[in-house]
Amino acid sequence: MICINKEAKMSRNKEAKIRTDQPNNKRLLVQVGAIFVIIFVIIISVITALVVKGNLSTYLEAKKELLTPTLLRNRNKLMNIRHYEWFLEYWAEHPEVICREPAESDMQKYVDSNIEISSGNVQLTLEELKALDPELQSVIASQVYYNFSLDMNLSQWQLNNENLFCMNIGDSHPGFVYVYAVMTDELLNGSEDALYIFSGGAVIDLHDHPAIQTLKNGKFDSKQSQTIFERYDNPKDGEYYYYGYIPIYVDNEPRYVIGIAHQWSDFHSQMMVQLAVMGIGSALIIAAAAAILLFYIHRAAIRPLKKIQRGMKNYMENKDSRQVETDMNHILQHNEFGDLASNLTSLAAEMDRYTEENSRLAGERQRVETELTLAAGIQNGALPDEFPSESDYNLYASMTPAKEVGGDFYDFFPIDETHVGLAIGDVSGKGVPASLYMMISQLLIRQNARAVSSPAEVLARSNQAICENNKLEMFVTAWFGILDRTTGKVTACSAGHEYPIIKKPNGNFELFKDRHGFVLGGMETSKYKEYELTLEPGSVLLVYTDGAPEATNAKNELYTTDRMLEALNRHPDLNPKELIEALKEDINGFVGDAPQFDDLTMLCVKYIGNGK
Repeated sequence: MICINKEAKMSRNKEAKIRTDQPNNKRLLVQVGAIFVIIFVIIISVITALVVKGNLSTYLEAKKELLTPTLLRNRNKLMNIRHYEWFLEYWAEHPEVICREPAESDMQKYVDSNIEISSGNVQLTLEELKALDPELQSVIASQVYYNFSLDMNLSQWQLNNENLFCMNIGDSHPGFVYVYAVMTDELLNGSEDALYIFSGGAVIDLHDHPAIQTLKNGKFDSKQSQTIFERYDNPKDGEYYYYGYIPIYVDNEPRYVIGIAHQWSDFHSQMMVQLAVMGIGSALIIAAAAAILLFYIHRAAIRPLKKIQRGMKNYMENKDSRQVETDMNHILQHNEFGDLASNLTSLAAEMDRYTEENSRLAGERQRVETELTLAAGIQNGALPDEFPSESDYNLYASMTPAKEVGGDFYDFFPIDETHVGLAIGDVSGKGVPASLYMMISQLLIRQNARAVSSPAEVLARSNQAICENNKLEMFVTAWFGILDRTTGKVTACSAGHEYPIIKKPNGNFELFKDRHGFVLGGMETSKYKEYELTLEPGSVLLVYTDGAPEATNAKNELYTTDRMLEALNRHPDLNPKELIEALKEDINGFVGDAPQFDDLTMLCVKYIGNGK
C-alpha cells in the first residue's frame, strides 16, 4: 500500500511538472486585450467628443437663428420710440425713478399738462421735453418705460428659458437699463460695477466679456443690425448660458445693447445623460468585441503558438525532426502560423542534417588533428634533439612552428672526425605541405653534404633535385656551413637566407653580411658561392630564420635584427641553450598577445677550441 501511494504521488508530481512546463501564453491575450481596449476607448472618446461638439454647435446655432429675430424686433421697438436717446439716457441716470410707480402728485401734474403719449411716443419736441419740470419728466419716462416693458414682457412670454435685458455699455453710465427679472437694489444703483445679468436669482459679472468689449469698442454703422452671440458657463451657480447681443446706437456709436440670456442647463443635463448612456453602451460593445477578438486570437494564434512551442521544446529535448513534422502537421491555418510551422519543420530537418554534418566534420577534424599530431611527431623526429657538448664546441637549436607543423628546419651532423655540418632552412608556406618540403630539403642537404665537401656544391645539388619535381613551385631559403673543429674555420654558403650573427671573444654580437645566392627551388641552373669565416676560441655563431626579426606585435611592429642584437648583447656570456632561450623570451615579450605569424627557428654554436 505504501508503494502504491508513493507511485501515485510521483505520477501526480510528474503531471504537475508537465503542466508547469507547458508554455503560458495568457500574457499575450492580456496585452492584446489591453491594446484593443485602449484603441476602442480612444476611438469612442474621439467620436463622443465630435458628437458632443456637433450636437452643441447645432443646438446653439439653431438657438441663434431663433433668438436673432427677437433681438431685432425688440431693438426696433425701442428705437421706434420717439426721442429714444433721451429716454435711454434718463433711464440710465435715474433707474430708481423710472422703474417705480410715480407719486399721485406727479401723476396729477402729468394729467394737468395734457401731454399725449401714444404707443410710447411723447408728442413733444426734444427741446420741449427737456424743458419740462423734472418731476413731470420722470412721470413721462415712467409711462414710456411702462409701454416698452409691456412689449418686452410680451416678447418674453413667447420665449423659453430666456431673459431679455437692456444694458448701458457707455463709458459714462455703465449698468442695466432693463432686465426681465425681479429688480434688486444691486441692479438699480447704476454704479460702474453693476454690469451684470440677473438670471435665475444669480448675479453674473459680464464686465470683461469679449462680446461686451467688442460692442463697447466697435464702430458700427447705425443702420447695421449686427448681432453677437457667446457662450458662458457660470461657475457660481453651475448653470450654462448663451447670450445674444445687438447694439443700439446713439450718435452713431453703440451705447446700449438689447440682449437675451438663454439658459440651456436642461439641454446640457440631457446631453450628459445621453453621453452616459452612450458610454455604458460603448463599454458593453467594447467588452463584447474584446471577448470575440480574444476568442478569435486564442483560436487562431495562441493555440497554434502553443503547438509550435511544444513541438520545438520536444525537438530541443529529443532532437527528432520527424516528431516535429508530426506535431506541426496539426497546425492547419492558412496564414503566417501555418507558414511558420512549415518553416520550423524545415528548420528542424535542416538542423538534423547540420548536426549529422557537424558530427562527420568533427570526426574528420579529429582525424586531421590526429594526423597533424603524427606529422608533428614525424617532423620533430626528423630534427636532431641530442645536442653535442664537446670539449671543443657546444651546440643548441630550437624550432617553434606557427601551426601544428612548420616549414623551418635545422640540422647538424658529423661529416668526418674533424668536420661538422651545420644547416638551417625556411620553406615558403606553412602547414603540412611546407613540413613535407622541409623534410625533403633537410634530407637532400644532409645526403649531398656527405657526398661532396663543398657547401656551394651541396646547395647546388640540392637545388637541382628540388627543381626537378617542384609542381607546387615552392622554394627554400637555406644556409649551410662546415665547421672545422681543429681550426674553428667555417666554410659556408647562403641560398637567400638571413645574415648570420657572430660574436668574437670579448666582443659584441654583430651581423655578418655574407653573400647570398638564389633560393633553392627557384631556378635549376642557380650557382652558389661559398665563403669562409674563422671562429676564435670563445666565439659564438647564431643562424636563424626570418621568424625572429619579422615577429610582429599587436601594433603591427616588427621585432627586427636590431632588437635581436640588443637582446643578445644583454647576455653575452650565456651558453648556446641559455642564449636561445633568452632570445625567445625577449621575442615573446615583444609580440605579447599577438598570434605567432611565422615559424621561429635558431641554431647557435659556441667554439671553444682544442684544449679548452
